[in-house]
Amino acid sequence: MKKFLWMIFVALMFFWRIHADDLWNITLNYCDTTNSTVQYQIIPGVETSICYTLSNSTSGAPVKVKIWFIDGTFTNDQRQNKACLSDADVENFWRYVTSYDQFVSLQPGETIQKEAKLLYPIGRDGLYHGCIVYSIVQEETGVQIADTSFSILMRRAKFIDVIVGDPKLAEEKETLWSNLLLITQKIENILPENLKNKLNITDILFGSDNQKTAIGDREEIFLISNNINYGGIITIFLFAGIIIFFIRSIRRKKGKRAAIHHPEAHKHPVHHHPKKK
Repeated sequence: MKKFLWMIFVALMFFWRIHADDLWNITLNYCDTTNSTVQYQIIPGVETSICYTLSNSTSGAPVKVKIWFIDGTFTNDQRQNKACLSDADVENFWRYVTSYDQFVSLQPGETIQKEAKLLYPIGRDGLYHGCIVYSIVQEETGVQIADTSFSILMRRAKFIDVIVGDPKLAEEKETLWSNLLLITQKIENILPENLKNKLNITDILFGSDNQKTAIGDREEIFLISNNINYGGIITIFLFAGIIIFFIRSIRRKKGKRAAIHHPEAHKHPVHHHPKKK
């Protein structure tokens, strides 16, 4: 058994080294900056272009590169580094990116300029994070040892920050979500969601949308409208699933009231916001 595992380890390391060397010879850069992050401020309903270049610094055979976009986030630690979510988490960025070449062929020494289109609908505002991800498409994508096959996906990414609509509202929303503490515990088939208000806000009117069931239908399982006082916690019980919440309105201390935003502008999947320590 140990010999078999050692064979797997050696084969995977060899396979990884080949693919890693190829991928490091491919670079993606934004047209407007040399930084690893680019920021766009866009108007809802107005299409924006994401311009980038792909370069192949190898001197061998042509390379085929795959491009895709996914949502971004921040790591749940003290550093709060930018990170890319899984390909399944596509709620706030990926779904609004269109019109781009998913596959690009690069000759040795060639640089190609490409672009993608980004369009958020009217009524949407906030600060959103995304990633542009790329990898090399190989004819052989796995390693075969005995009757077992293994595959490795090597990918690189750069970050995209998008301010949609009013920058002040975007900053307010980002601060609001970072100060709502979410605690999830599984009890049989029910999830209690505990939300705590840590902001300097008198109360928050909090509502829920509907969820997408496993069979693809949309079913409204509950509708709530609760005030969360400063420092207060509310608990909502629901059947296990992905629930989309939105902020209906915010009322600050001293009687000041923030603007009421369209619910569509504040849809946010719960699992995108892990609790802060």
